[in-house]
Amino acid sequence: GENIGSDLEWDVAKAAVDLVLLNGVEQSSQSVSLGFHGGGEPLLSNQMDLVKRVVEYFRQNAESKGLKHTVNSVTNGVISRRNIEWIVGNFDRLNISIDGPEDIQNKQRPMAGGQPSFARVIDTIEYLEAKCFNYGIRATITDDSVYRMPEIVEFFNSISSIKQFHLEPLFECGRCTTTSARAPKPGDFLNYMIEARRVAEQLGVKIHYSSAKLGSNNTYFCGAAGKNFFVNPHGFVTTCLESCREDDKLAEIFLIGQYDSNKGIFVFDDAKISKLGARTVDNMPYCSDCFSKYNCAGDCLAKVYVQGGSLTNPENNQRCMINRGLLLDEIRTTCLKLEVAK
Repeated sequence: GENIGSDLEWDVAKAAVDLVLLNGVEQSSQSVSLGFHGGGEPLLSNQMDLVKRVVEYFRQNAESKGLKHTVNSVTNGVISRRNIEWIVGNFDRLNISIDGPEDIQNKQRPMAGGQPSFARVIDTIEYLEAKCFNYGIRATITDDSVYRMPEIVEFFNSISSIKQFHLEPLFECGRCTTTSARAPKPGDFLNYMIEARRVAEQLGVKIHYSSAKLGSNNTYFCGAAGKNFFVNPHGFVTTCLESCREDDKLAEIFLIGQYDSNKGIFVFDDAKISKLGARTVDNMPYCSDCFSKYNCAGDCLAKVYVQGGSLTNPENNQRCMINRGLLLDEIRTTCLKLEVAK
């Protein structure tokens, strides 16, 4: 992004790993995980020395405590061959952000100087394929690309052996508010997502969308409800990756703590954590009579808050139409299959 910011200090990273491992031991967990994310690309070449040091420290200390461990990251896929070789040897999974065929990708995700990124990302995917490495593909769908969702699924299937692709509608926040990128209309996303599902079924693959999953039964949408532990470069702790900076408008909701350099520990705001933890769909009156309430679980906390100024009132949430429509389509499709099976 435009705001480069500062680098994560080693002492903060080490303290974060130590806390996770301590919790793993005290709670008798079977495993712990380490992930790299960000309000930008987490695997930039000038950050890899820190990434390597954190990974090595995490793995060594997890093993010494008898904890199984995994390392993962999201990435835009523009990674040097040297770094991707190291990642394949030391990570357990990558999630690649690529938005579709060449013209879509180059328009939505140009490199810093405006150059096309498509060939670089395809090179990374081809390397991961050759190494049989565990990875995922996620596309952000805009108003310009929404009508091409079936084509995007076909394209992903042509470049990858994985059997599930993640498609999400753009939410206008962060850097996209300074560009021409616009969110798709909810009705358009719903209709073309249904078409894309039919294409995916014919290809023998699946499409993932973060809400409206038949068979799920959740009261909270994700770990942003007081369960996640993400540390930003300034040592602030957030539960939501859509609130990575302490000066954004979501910080008052999702920043739940901070590293205290004098004490060498993280200090948490228990009141904020409790408030987030209480955000379940059972505590959301607007959702009380919705047939999809336990599938979308009140939907994304950040998006609901931005659109309505409340964590618990999704009345203005444009994704409600998508969530209900996709779940209804899945129910109908399943019923038709059952009828045919009879």
